[in-house]
Amino acid sequence: MYARASNEVRALWLLVVIVQWGFVAPSAAGGAQDETLRGLGSVAVVVEVLSENARAAGFDRDVLRTDVELKLRLAGIVVGESASSSDSWLYVNVTALHNQGNFGQHGPFFVALELNQDATLKRNGVLVVGATTWNDGFLGNGDFDYARVKLKMLVDGFLNAWLKQNPRQDRDRTSESRDP
Repeated sequence: MYARASNEVRALWLLVVIVQWGFVAPSAAGGAQDETLRGLGSVAVVVEVLSENARAAGFDRDVLRTDVELKLRLAGIVVGESASSSDSWLYVNVTALHNQGNFGQHGPFFVALELNQDATLKRNGVLVVGATTWNDGFLGNGDFDYARVKLKMLVDGFLNAWLKQNPRQDRDRTSESRDP
């Protein structure tokens, strides 16, 4: 039992050391992943429910949603009301391992940003509802404000990819064709 606890403690310390330096999750940024953003004009934003420990450490779901929605609107993406009324949505998941007894306001966290869209499989034409077509993430250590900064950086990466796939002149032509 003692050796097992010792291994668990070592594993926890290893995780803390890795998280302390920060780790950017690998993504398939660019290429086919970015091409799935072409023609995307609107998305809903879904923020995962935060754990009790995360809320106790100051993490706020509504603040995260507002941060993401504001950046999307400023870039020209229409933000829908809910995922159920949209065929595409940005899914935000902040997993915080903050525990008042161990970490206080600071602790390890993982921020994930995914675009889910309805997609059709090329091989058989089957409609896949909510397929993840773009994603990125960040593993770090810090408080809520630091996690917010990292989420905003992930949204910036999403928007940069979106802007490359949807140049201003293309967006202007699309909006002109919708005008009566």
